[in-house]
Amino acid sequence: MVKIVLTKFGTMGARDIELVKNTLEECYLQLEPHEVAYVDLYLFESAAQMRAFFTREKLSLGIAGVFDDLFVAQHDAWRGTPRISICLDRLGALPNEVQVGNIRHEACHSILHGSIEYYMIPLSLISAFVDKREFSGESAASFVYLVSIAVKDFEVAKFLFERGRLKDQVAYATNILCTTEDERLAWRVSRGNRVAEILCIVSRFKEVCCAAPFLSGQRFGDELKDGIVENLSYLGSDIVEKLLWIAKHDLPKLGQDTMKNINVVSGLLLSTFLED
Repeated sequence: MVKIVLTKFGTMGARDIELVKNTLEECYLQLEPHEVAYVDLYLFESAAQMRAFFTREKLSLGIAGVFDDLFVAQHDAWRGTPRISICLDRLGALPNEVQVGNIRHEACHSILHGSIEYYMIPLSLISAFVDKREFSGESAASFVYLVSIAVKDFEVAKFLFERGRLKDQVAYATNILCTTEDERLAWRVSRGNRVAEILCIVSRFKEVCCAAPFLSGQRFGDELKDGIVENLSYLGSDIVEKLLWIAKHDLPKLGQDTMKNINVVSGLLLSTFLED
């Protein structure tokens, strides 16, 4: 059995804690065999507490916070062991199936990406973009970071799809499909700057990757495709169709090597959206 070590931030009920722990324990049992023996579970009462903690954590570890998206739940291994962090206020506001989907998604990250090397962007990859493309060092790091998030989410979605975990993962993928006014504004501001444009496009690729394994199925495929088309429509139909093509035709060809997959997908996105 996986040893779950709990750290609490704020006030929370025993029932909420047990719900998360029991769901995690069930996930690890259902997803055996795997090599996870230990996981840190950080529970936060509020989004403000979670954001403050990770701001301090990034400063302490020297992690550049180019994108500071705060999710309902997230996984990292910055300190060498898998850590799942959950905001209980935001989790509790979701339908039950979406809650389970979030927790199962992060549990799977700890199985597939539970060591620190999965959270270290290869400097050689960043340097290649700086040397050969239109990227600055900062924009190259942002690009590879966004691609790495998307690739790891695809690997999780594929892993769970292959094990028949469909309904809660489709619920999760559908729930994260939403567009903010800040994203629309960023796209308008980026127009005419090809690097800024591709960063906006790739920042939404995570959502496409979470849905990708389910897109070809008769049961959920049309629903997810319609959600992607609707929420990404502000990017233009041509860009959305290209993202869907990559999701349906290129991502299924990826292998088991995460770093190689990041490299392959980086090349696909660059050739599709940046190169003439």
